[in-house]
Amino acid sequence: LAFAGTLFILQQDYEKKLQAQIHSNAIISHTNEMWLAVMDLTVGFFATKIFQQKTLSTRFHASKIDVEYRALAKLLETDDPSHLPKLHRMRTRANALINMSMSFDDQSLSGGIAGLRGNLVQFHNLQMLFKYLGDDMVAFRKPWQLRIEQEQEAIKEARNLIATVTISGVVISIILAALLFFYFIRNIHSGISHLMENTLRFARKEPLMPPTNRSDELAQLDRIFHEMAEYVEGAEIEKEKLQEFVAHIKRTR
Repeated sequence: LAFAGTLFILQQDYEKKLQAQIHSNAIISHTNEMWLAVMDLTVGFFATKIFQQKTLSTRFHASKIDVEYRALAKLLETDDPSHLPKLHRMRTRANALINMSMSFDDQSLSGGIAGLRGNLVQFHNLQMLFKYLGDDMVAFRKPWQLRIEQEQEAIKEARNLIATVTISGVVISIILAALLFFYFIRNIHSGISHLMENTLRFARKEPLMPPTNRSDELAQLDRIFHEMAEYVEGAEIEKEKLQEFVAHIKRTR
């Protein structure tokens, strides 16, 4: 029971660490998806303006950003709400980046790369927003990445501990089973040897060994054998007395 209880506690701790790692992976995954959705929407917007044959589903990408933002907010609320302001700042900068991309003059963008040169200041601001948002994303992911590395190490240690405890328990169980087996075999052998010795002594009409102090079935059988031997001995004594009496009667006639 102690071994089973220990193994159960270790298993619960292992599952807890595993769930924590899954949680951290989910946060990083949603962060990456949010970043990709922002990039797809921003770059795709320029691509549709410069290359007229391309199309962009603005509603789909905007909805994707909102879904990932809400998923991240929900995960952070249950884990570490102190990261929520960082998430809100990323969302604000993502919105600013998208709005700035859409604010470019269609006429200048239709002129291709040359048309962008007329909006160098605005384009520079767009680049800076890209950089700031990217830096925010990297800084936001960093503690979770470190946490995943720590959780992976903790999971590895927990797995090794469970394996060690399991192997140790199996080895100890085998040793205990072997010791109990030899103990019972020894007791059984001792009881049988005692009974066999008394049987041989009875056949040779020698005094029997005294009954043992044990309380198992072999000891009970030995005590019954002693009672039988006493009964037989008593019967032989009575037989000898009867024979002596008969012989005495014959002599006196």
